Amino acid sequence: MIQVRFRKLFVGGLDPSITEEDLRAHFSKFGTLTGCTVHRDLETGRSRGFGFITFEDIISVDRVQSSRPHHIKGCEVTVKRAVPKECFQEFDGLLTVNRLFVGGLKPEMDERTLKEHFSSFGLVRKVELMVDRRTNTPRGFAFVEFEDYDPVDKVMLHGTTHAIKGQDVTVGKGSGFTCM
Repeated sequence: MIQVRFRKLFVGGLDPSITEEDLRAHFSKFGTLTGCTVHRDLETGRSRGFGFITFEDIISVDRVQSSRPHHIKGCEVTVKRAVPKECFQEFDGLLTVNRLFVGGLKPEMDERTLKEHFSSFGLVRKVELMVDRRTNTPRGFAFVEFEDYDPVDKVMLHGTTHAIKGQDVTVGKGSGFTCM
């Protein structure tokens, strides 16, 4: 079975009246749900304004993400790939960006190879290999810009180290990424 981390979505901005049943009704049209929760205050029982949904397969998560924005009971909700608790800080879980840092590049790594690798996660807008202005030599890192923020989250869920053409590179969307 595919790990939960790839099948789970965070749903934020929930109106207090939105229930698990409302979430199920809205998101079940994208695939079979295996979990659905609205987080509540332990003392009052009131909604904390967010929840999580888990699908049976990854394709359903991709369908949800490509169908944004989502409205439940007239309220627009935020939908992002869920980040495992143990990696939230390192992952910069609250940071929503469409730009990915790629470090540890050898001089022979080119833009086409990076674009090819990261296109499997989403539509790449551009790849920017950084070079020293004085010597015009590669600096060993690049930025990959996607059309949307979701591919960056998807890349990060696969870990901060990626193998590209036999070379391990480090990826991140912010500083301090060490998890996985």
